Amino acid sequence: MPSKHKSNNPSGRPAGSPNRTTQEMRQLLQHLIDLEFDRIQEDLIRMDADKRMDIVLKLLPYCLPKINPVDPEPEIGRQPGQLNTIKLLTQRMMENAAKIKAVREQEHNS
Repeated sequence: MPSKHKSNNPSGRPAGSPNRTTQEMRQLLQHLIDLEFDRIQEDLIRMDADKRMDIVLKLLPYCLPKINPVDPEPEIGRQPGQLNTIKLLTQRMMENAAKIKAVREQEHNS
């Protein structure tokens, strides 16, 4: 999102255009990763599971967008009574799940 700040430098970089140095650095890093990808993959395979998972979790934000938490009960845009209907359906689903679990336990004990 472009900055709302207005510069007094008329020959400066236009708003919204990428910084050339940053763009060049990203290209260099991408090239390095492309060259070293096989070695990186081999190194990850040789690591113990905890260390490998730690590295994967650290790299994940650079590969996938961050997902914002979902409000389970947003009121905006809902029609009156819709929230009650959702609560009722959820309650029925939980009751059905409990019944199914009880039947399975009974069958298992028989």
